[in-house]
Amino acid sequence: MALERLRNAIIAGLFSPGQRLVERTLCDQLGVSRSVIREVLRHLETEGLVETAPKQGPTVARIDWHQARQIYDVRIALGNDGRRRLRPQCRCGDEGKTESGA
Repeated sequence: MALERLRNAIIAGLFSPGQRLVERTLCDQLGVSRSVIREVLRHLETEGLVETAPKQGPTVARIDWHQARQIYDVRIALGNDGRRRLRPQCRCGDEGKTESGA
């Protein structure tokens, strides 16, 4: 997934803090469309990993690695909690049954 790949690349330091993130280059690197890249960049901005300045475009946020690690750890914790809450609570053999029990 493009979101995870770009997030991991930023956290791993493959992009320098303050480095401009060029949509076309990211499209080529990740093999996805510009609309996907734009959505990924918006999402990463909400996570604090990307900053967008008027007339400059998106750049890698200038945060220290401790902050980046905290962001990543929170994301993992939230993801695990969400999966745990959404996982169906079924017993073996119940998967094929209907609500009526038939």
